Amino acid sequence: MINQELALTSNGKEDLIILDPNKIIQERKSKLEAIEKQLSGFNSFEEGKDETEIKRESEFESRKKELGLESNLISPEEREKIYQKIIDESRDLAEREHENFLVLEKEKKILQYLIDNLHETEECIQMPMSKECKVSIVIPVYGEREYIFRPLESLTVQEGVSNKDFEAIFVVNNPGNVPERNMSKETEDDYKRKVDHYHRALRENQEVLKILDLINGNEVEVELNPEEKRVVEKIKELEIRIFAIDKASPGKTLPDGEANVGGARNRGVAEAVSRFYEQKGENGIIAQTDGDSFMRNGYVRSIIKAFEERPDLVGAVGKLQFEDIGEIQFSTELEKMLSVKYIYEYLTMRIKNLDSRNEESIAREEKPKIHFSGANMMSRAYEAALVGGIEKIGGGEDPNFGAALFKIGKIDRLPKVEVLTTDRFSPRTDVDCGHGQDRIKTQEMINKNGELLVRSAEGVFFLKNIEEEFWKIASEQGISLENLQSLLSFQGVCMLENDDLKSIVQEMEGIADISDLSKEKEERLEFFSRKLYAFIDKAFPHEPVMQEAEKIIDLYFQKYNRSRVQYENALQEGIKKQDGFVEMRRKNLKSILDILFENKKENLTPGEALEILIKNSHKLSFKPEMLRAEEDRVDLLADKINTCATKEEAFDAIASDFKDNFISVTEDAARLMKEKLIALRYVIDNHNNI
Repeated sequence: MINQELALTSNGKEDLIILDPNKIIQERKSKLEAIEKQLSGFNSFEEGKDETEIKRESEFESRKKELGLESNLISPEEREKIYQKIIDESRDLAEREHENFLVLEKEKKILQYLIDNLHETEECIQMPMSKECKVSIVIPVYGEREYIFRPLESLTVQEGVSNKDFEAIFVVNNPGNVPERNMSKETEDDYKRKVDHYHRALRENQEVLKILDLINGNEVEVELNPEEKRVVEKIKELEIRIFAIDKASPGKTLPDGEANVGGARNRGVAEAVSRFYEQKGENGIIAQTDGDSFMRNGYVRSIIKAFEERPDLVGAVGKLQFEDIGEIQFSTELEKMLSVKYIYEYLTMRIKNLDSRNEESIAREEKPKIHFSGANMMSRAYEAALVGGIEKIGGGEDPNFGAALFKIGKIDRLPKVEVLTTDRFSPRTDVDCGHGQDRIKTQEMINKNGELLVRSAEGVFFLKNIEEEFWKIASEQGISLENLQSLLSFQGVCMLENDDLKSIVQEMEGIADISDLSKEKEERLEFFSRKLYAFIDKAFPHEPVMQEAEKIIDLYFQKYNRSRVQYENALQEGIKKQDGFVEMRRKNLKSILDILFENKKENLTPGEALEILIKNSHKLSFKPEMLRAEEDRVDLLADKINTCATKEEAFDAIASDFKDNFISVTEDAARLMKEKLIALRYVIDNHNNI
């Protein structure tokens, strides 16, 4: 653990004397060199028998002679006992040496990660980590002035923990220059949205930095409304540790190619790893969310509890709820269709993989079924460093992080770790990544075609065949112009131009497996993949999602001649479960309305409605404080109380406004289709056991 020089300020609080960054870097490098020297004595674990093992065997033989194992004076039974004791001692020594080797290897990777990501020029947080701190929350911020008080306020309402149990690191960031357009992906509209957002973010980031400075006791001029001032004062009163890493001001931005959401997350993660490793010397927890998120009041407590109770857990994703802020107008029906689309696309790939059970395809299937989201994901600090932190890309960095953790340990879902985030679109995210980008593209498709279309199962299977054959040829023969022309021919026509084929052959020279591809080569080959997809989309036109979803169910049972009994049972269980949630919502709404009408006042305000529910919380099956983060729902309740004569009338009005929450799954075609696909997924998961 690198020593930090501490001093007490006049008010008795710990403060950190500013150290020379070069000194810290040198200490890391010196420690890394020392570890590498120690590791050089463990060659046996990489090269077989070495001097350590030879020495152990020599000592073993000497002990045998000293103990008279060669002498007839010792009975065979005693000889066997002594002999076994020597074997056990030798085995224990080997295990201890192996454990030491693994510990040193782990520490080496952590140090290398810090050296690679916290350079001499980096301005690190000066205040030391609290001795009680268990969770460091990393929050990337890009143009979040309108939303930044959501995470700030949520930090003030954490229950069941001390304010010293956690800290928050806000990484305020933007590129140093106007983003360039990706001609292979972005339309003119995509690029305009991105540039407009960038210029707005430049202004807003400076405002956010001032707010964080104000929270930390600096005298700055920043305009705040009364509610924002209240939150600032509350944070100061509770002495919550909130830090800012400035990657937004001129001369401080992340390098070109890293000034994206992945780069910002990684910078905060590196800081948190350093604080746990170098200041506390223990493996704490790093939680990650977004600059527009509200962490529920049990957020920190639930994270600590889960990781303390499960030592094998290296990473997890929590429950994520989206709040409609009206930024993008999407109908509830479309949202349900999108859910159907996501499951349909996943299942088409799963079914295709059932046909190709070679080693390569099995390896490709070995991916986590748990999808990480940057708005609510967490990991142990050291493990975050062991996987190289967060990939410095503009989208998809979060599921990639989950996949990397999956390779080294246990990951899971933690439904009690709840985050409420805004349902909005970020032009910063790569156009082929992220929930918001997908919704924008879907809306554009709906506007153009009148319905949600998806690639047909036949088209997916055709593409999958090409992919598998491509890599099979690459590993067995190498890609040539001739075999590429044969592979990419469809109904007598090659799907790519001859010049494209020659370029692919050139890029694939010496490449036998996808793991051999450099990032640069992968990006260049992506250009040809898009041209190939365009051809196939014409050959296999996209079809309505509901039609294709029904088709994939029938296709599976016809293709494999399987009974539908297991599928039907799973479907009925799913419907029963979802209808149970509907009944619970109806019951909760009735309880809320009973309380509000019993305490009805003329022109009831949302604030008064909330206070009434809090006072009568013992009559409810949930904590009404949850409504604090859902102002729209409280507003709706107050409005219905004021405009409806009876609680029955109010119930019917609310149930009508939120119809999907109060009707059976069987009355909703899209929700029923989703349950059908989930039942099919259950059957596919058990495909080999049927």
